Amino acid sequence: MAQLKIAKLHTKVANIRKDVLHKLTTYLAKNHSIVAQAKYDNVSGMLANHKLAKII
Repeated sequence: MAQLKIAKLHTKVANIRKDVLHKLTTYLAKNHSIVAQAKYDNVSGMLANHKLAKII
């Protein structure tokens, strides 16, 4: 019974995160003419540095 409640809460949290992300991306697309995406070449090196790992 407890596992079912926890599973439902995990599903609810996942749905909330998806909804927020969708609303944010929709807002950015509608209100900004340019959207940039960064490309990181050395991801494994960045993950080794704990300060840079937070960014990823």
